[in-house]
Amino acid sequence: MAADGAAARSIQAVLEASLSGYRIANADSIAAATDGLDEAVSCVVTPGTLPDGSGVDLAARIADRERSPPVVLVPREIDETVALATTDGVAAIVPAEHEDRLAAAVDDVASSYLERFGKELQLEAVETMFGAIEDVFQIKDADGRYLRLLSNREWPSESDALGRTDRVLHDDQFGVNETYYAEDQQVLDSGDPILGEVTAYGDGPLFWLETTKVPLRDDDGTVRGLVGHVRDVSDRMQDRSELERKNQRLDRFAGYVTHDLQNPLSIATGYLELAKEGDEEALAAVEDAIERMQQLIDDIEILARGEQRMLQTGDDGTLVAAQQHVVEIVRNVWSVLAPETATLEIDLPEGTVLYAGEQEFRSMLENLLKNALQHGGEDVTVRIGRVYGGMYVEDDGPGVPVDERDEIFEQGYSTAKGGTGTGLAIVDEVATAHEWDLEVETGTDGGARFVIGNCLLITDRDHIAAPSESIELTERADVGEPGTPGRSHFDPDDETWTIESAGEDIWGWENDFHFVHATCSGDVRIEARLRDALDRNEFSKTGIMVRDDLAEDSALGYVGLTRDTLEVLWCSEAGERTRSQQIGDTEGRYDWLRLDREGDLLTAFVSADGAEWFPIDQRRVALGETVHAGLAVCSAVHRDSCTATFSDVTVHRLTSE
Repeated sequence: MAADGAAARSIQAVLEASLSGYRIANADSIAAATDGLDEAVSCVVTPGTLPDGSGVDLAARIADRERSPPVVLVPREIDETVALATTDGVAAIVPAEHEDRLAAAVDDVASSYLERFGKELQLEAVETMFGAIEDVFQIKDADGRYLRLLSNREWPSESDALGRTDRVLHDDQFGVNETYYAEDQQVLDSGDPILGEVTAYGDGPLFWLETTKVPLRDDDGTVRGLVGHVRDVSDRMQDRSELERKNQRLDRFAGYVTHDLQNPLSIATGYLELAKEGDEEALAAVEDAIERMQQLIDDIEILARGEQRMLQTGDDGTLVAAQQHVVEIVRNVWSVLAPETATLEIDLPEGTVLYAGEQEFRSMLENLLKNALQHGGEDVTVRIGRVYGGMYVEDDGPGVPVDERDEIFEQGYSTAKGGTGTGLAIVDEVATAHEWDLEVETGTDGGARFVIGNCLLITDRDHIAAPSESIELTERADVGEPGTPGRSHFDPDDETWTIESAGEDIWGWENDFHFVHATCSGDVRIEARLRDALDRNEFSKTGIMVRDDLAEDSALGYVGLTRDTLEVLWCSEAGERTRSQQIGDTEGRYDWLRLDREGDLLTAFVSADGAEWFPIDQRRVALGETVHAGLAVCSAVHRDSCTATFSDVTVHRLTSE
C-alpha cells in the first residue's frame, strides 16, 4: 500500500479481512513507495492523494521502471485525471465507496502479474542460460518456421531466422539445411520426438551436433510446432574416437605380438638344440630368427611412439634439434638398404629441411624405401621429390591396385615374401602422429607413389631478400563473423598494438578474427613479437598473417602462437579449407614471428630473440599483386574475446639481393 492516515488504515483493514496469501506492507509517500519496490511486490494499492503527489503520479513513476507491478487506485472522487489513469500504468480503479470489491480486484491483477512475471522470468532464465553456453534453442511453428532462436554460437541471428525454415536459412555447405529441415518435418508429421541424435557434418575435419526436437501440442493434442535444442559435441566424439583408436591399437599390438613373434620364436626354439650340438646351419637359423624378432620389436616400439600427437622441439628446447635434413637422411638410409643395381633420384634441393621427430622420420623413410625395394626388384628406380605442402616417394615397380590402397597401411598386411606387415603401418602411424596427410597414388612410371602432405617443410632456403620501404599498419577489419566486434589500440609510448577479438576459429572453413593490417603491393615482410596474451585457450590464434583479400575464404598464410604451441596456417587458394600444423613450445620462447611473401611463395619464420630466425614452413599460395599483411587475433570461442599485445611490429617491402 502507498497511503497515509485514515486512508491507509481503511485500505489495510479491507485487505487484511478479505485477502489471504499476501503480505501487506505500507509506505506513506510516493518516494517511500518507489524506494521500497522490489521483485517481491506484486501489486501497489494507493488512494487518490498522497502527501507528495497523487496516486496517478505514483502509477506513472512505477510504469517507468523496468519491473513495474500493477497499481490499483482507490480514489475518493473520480475526475478526468483519474478516469484517464489506466493509460498511465493503473491496472484497476476501485472507488472508495466500493471498497468491498477491492480485495477481489487486487487478487485479480496481482495474480495476472505474477503469472506474466513468472513467464518472463522463465524466458529470461532460458535466454541467460543460452547466452552463457554455446547451445542453440529453437521454437518453430507447424511449418518449421522460426518463432524464437536463442544462440551463443555462430548461427544466424534471431532477426534473420524469424519466419524462415532451416532449408532457406542455412547454406548447403555440409547439408545442414536439408538435414535440419527433414528432422523438423519428421517431428511435425509423426509427433514423435528426436532425442539426443548425434550427426557428423563436414567434408574434411568432421564436427558433430547433438539434436533434440520435441513437438509442441495444443490442448487437444494437435501438433502446432516444435521446440529444439542443438549442442556441439565434437570434443566428446573426438575423445571417443581417440579412445576407440587407442583400444584398437592395443588389440592390434596384442594380436601382433602373439601371432607374428610366435613364428620366429618357434624357429629359434626348434633349431636351438641342433645348434647346441654344433650344427652351423641350425645356429644360422637361430640367429636369423632372433634378428627377425628384434626387427619386429623395433617396429612395435616405433608404432607405440605414434601416440605423440604433436611435434615437439628438441630436448634442449631448440628448433634446430627438430630440423631433419631430408636429402642427407635419404642418402644415408639408401646407402644401407639398397643394392648397387637400384637407382635413387632426388628431386629436392640439398638444403631441404623437415620438422619432425628424428627417429620417427628416419623410420618412415626406411620403410618407404624398403617397400620400394621389396616390390620393385633389385633394379628398381626410386624417386623423391616435392609437392605442394610436402614430398613424395615413388618407384617404377608394379604399383598398388586401387582396391588395395586402403588396406596396405593396416598392420600385418603384406604381399612381399618374408614381409612383417608393419612397414607401411609404421609409415601411417608416423604420419598420423605428426598430423600429416598420407596418400598412395600411381607414380610417374606406373609404380607406387606415396605422398606425404601438410608437412612443416622448407625447400627454397636460398631465397634472399632485403627489407626496404617501411609500411604502416593503418587498417582494421573484422574478417568473417567473430560474434562481437573486435577492438585494437596502438600505444605510441610503448609502440605496442593491443588487439581484442572473439571468433569461432581460423581453421577448416572458419575464418573469424580481428585484423590490423596494411595493404601492400609486391613482395613484403611482416615481423612482430607477441608480448602478452590473455584468455587464450589451446585453439586461440595470436599471430601475423598475409592474405589475398579480406573475404572470409581468402587464400592466406599465418604463423602465430596458441596457448601451448607454435602454429602455421595455410589456405593455398580462395575457397579451400585452411590447414594447420603445430610445433610444441609450451615455454613460449619463440615469440618473435615473421612472414616473407615473395611472389606466390610464403615462408614462415620464428625466433627467440628477433635476431636468429628459423624458417619452419613454406608454401605456395595463390596471392595477387596486392595483399594484406598484419596482426590477426581469434579467441576460438564465438563471442568470447581474448586479448593479445604485440611489439616490434614492422612491415617492409622486399627487394631481391
